[in-house]
Formats: sequence, C-alpha cells, structure tokens
Amino acid sequence: MDRKPSKKLKKKPLPIELTYQQVELGRTAIPTLDRAFDILFDEVLRRRELNTKGCPQNDIDN
Repeated sequence: MDRKPSKKLKKKPLPIELTYQQVELGRTAIPTLDRAFDILFDEVLRRRELNTKGCPQNDIDN
C-alpha cells in the first residue's frame, strides 16, 4: 500500500500579539490569554445562571 506524503502544514501567524508579563519573581503570564479566559469564564457563569433559572432540579448543584 503506497501512501502519499502529507503536505507540511504552514504555520499561520496569530492575529494577536502575545507578550509575556512578569507577575511574581520567576513567574510570567500572557495578559491576552488571561483576559480571554476571564471572558470565557464569565460567559460560562452567565449561561449556567440562565439555564438554572426556573429549574428546581438544578438547585441541588448550587
């Protein structure tokens, strides 16, 4: 069985600039990703709140 070699994927540049920021001595963070996770977490909480309103069986989780 002959396989054709797969084409090498080209790396695409990210549309955002990632910079590192020192948070504590010896630790770094990427502020852009931190902000993205904050937005995602807020959205998850908002959707969970919308889904649990008016559903008494979901009150057990809270």
